[in-house]
Amino acid sequence: MGEDGIVLTGNARAGFRSLGEFFPGDYIWSVRSFQGRTYLGTSHGLYLLEGSRVRLLTSGKLDGKTQVISLDSVSDNALWIATDRHAFRYDGNAFTFYVHGDNVAY
Repeated sequence: MGEDGIVLTGNARAGFRSLGEFFPGDYIWSVRSFQGRTYLGTSHGLYLLEGSRVRLLTSGKLDGKTQVISLDSVSDNALWIATDRHAFRYDGNAFTFYVHGDNVAY
């Protein structure tokens, strides 16, 4: 993962291979496996990696313009999404948006 949206798979022992350049000119900030699926946090949204394709996931304030900075999955069986302005919780089916007082105008 990284600059120019190139996604690699593998490890140091077996080696790496490119899955492709999904986001030319953009950054992949975070990658997280959650419920057996791979999620990519990019400078233009949250994507789900499905084989050799990616699909943008959206919900309200989480759209194709939102910078997804960090992804984390913790013991509450949820994917937590930190963006440039908001926080979301994803349970695998639905997103919950969390309002923060400093960002109510966005």
